[in-house]
Amino acid sequence: MRRLLALLLLFGCAGAGRRGAGGEETAPIDGRHIVVNGRRVAAGTRVVLWTEPGGFRTNDFGTRKGEVRQIVLHYDAAGTSAQCFKVLERRGLSVHFMVDLDGTVYQTCDTSVRAYHAGKFNDVSVGIEIANVGAYADRAELERLWPVPQGVARPPHLPPPARPGPLRGRIHGRDLWQQDFTEEQYEALGALVAALCRGLGVPAEAPTGKGVLRSPEAWRGILGHYHLTAQKTDPGPAFDWERFLGLVRRNGP
Repeated sequence: MRRLLALLLLFGCAGAGRRGAGGEETAPIDGRHIVVNGRRVAAGTRVVLWTEPGGFRTNDFGTRKGEVRQIVLHYDAAGTSAQCFKVLERRGLSVHFMVDLDGTVYQTCDTSVRAYHAGKFNDVSVGIEIANVGAYADRAELERLWPVPQGVARPPHLPPPARPGPLRGRIHGRDLWQQDFTEEQYEALGALVAALCRGLGVPAEAPTGKGVLRSPEAWRGILGHYHLTAQKTDPGPAFDWERFLGLVRRNGP
């Protein structure tokens, strides 16, 4: 009987997550869940939460004044998620998720709190920073920075871009060069955003153009930072929206 009880306790604990200070399940044991408004949601990709060893916890919390209706994509211009987090902390900014070059997803806080990543849209959005050095008018500048800026620790395994580059595209009337995101990032981002769409009730839709929306405040769905303001160019001209949305829908939002 004692042996049976011990086995039951062992397997019962193996399927449970740890609980955070607010009572939410914050650390699922399989590392493939995100936390959406205090609830665990299966993400179908590798996730490291802010409560776990190796995770990143932002201290820049805020209180939302509206319902989440947008998922905003950024390139981090830092090259790696670890460097991105350092830059955000130094600048007094924050984001809910970071997607590293190898596809690892880092969640830095619950989606129930406001992060500081998209100006006046912070109250109604969830932000995702994708590791990438960004887009530049000068191709030589991009090639000098790629794959990670000088002084940034180079990851031991650096996945190549999904498409050879640099790639050129036009955003806000400017021709820009950018290296593509990695295969691992596209796969992880598709799974992550599908989970967010399910958990938040956000449509798996994105604008077709690469300019500021006529009424960005009214948009419900996924979008890039450049859809919200002409001052931003992320996620950049190399981002393959068609491929990304196909992966989101394949993961079943």
